[in-house]
Amino acid sequence: MSTAANSIKEKQMKIDNKVKEIANLKRRCFVTDGIISPEDYLNSKKKILWLGREPHDNCSYDYKQDINKKLVEGNLKGSRYFNPMRYILFSSENGYIRSSKIIKLAQRSSSDTNEKITNLLKKVAFINCSKITGKSAIKDWNKWERNCELFKGIVAEQIKIADPDVIICLGTLQYLNENGYLDGYEILKKSYRNYYKKDKKLIIDCYHLSFWGITQAKYINDIISVLKKEYETGY
Repeated sequence: MSTAANSIKEKQMKIDNKVKEIANLKRRCFVTDGIISPEDYLNSKKKILWLGREPHDNCSYDYKQDINKKLVEGNLKGSRYFNPMRYILFSSENGYIRSSKIIKLAQRSSSDTNEKITNLLKKVAFINCSKITGKSAIKDWNKWERNCELFKGIVAEQIKIADPDVIICLGTLQYLNENGYLDGYEILKKSYRNYYKKDKKLIIDCYHLSFWGITQAKYINDIISVLKKEYETGY
């Protein structure tokens, strides 16, 4: 492991301990998150961070370890939740090809390409604004905001460590706006909602990964189109 990757790993361990301390004081279940595999993340052509609201589980665990374990066991193939993450990473590293071509490649279950697409999840950074577990849908937004406040400093530290080229907001744009992350960003249009650009950094406003009001192909192509457009103009 490189020095830079090892440094991220050590910083994430300290952050995980902070999350546990806060959650234990509240006597609540929690999920620690962050960069799945620092070495792979640092070797990405484009470092992409997905920003969610909160984990939806009934127990405490480490998201990073869980993903790595499931990748080894082959339990993450064909997942609606994880497909956009790996397909967009594959596209960003292969000329920003559209989702239809990626899906055809991924459906060849015996191919080396499919295995490479699956393992791209190692390059993912995934962070929730609140680390306290909730139900499948947030009903008490005031409670969620209070939980976010508990971890605001930790999330800021995680984003700083990840130093992403792209942040994909899964219904969390308002969180970034309220905490000053959008300051100085140019607002630009995409197929639905907006995206934001500052120097070489992008923030893309999207639906949650589990949202059924848009096809997976449209969801993926919306993000790919933004990345391709900015790449062609010098991003």
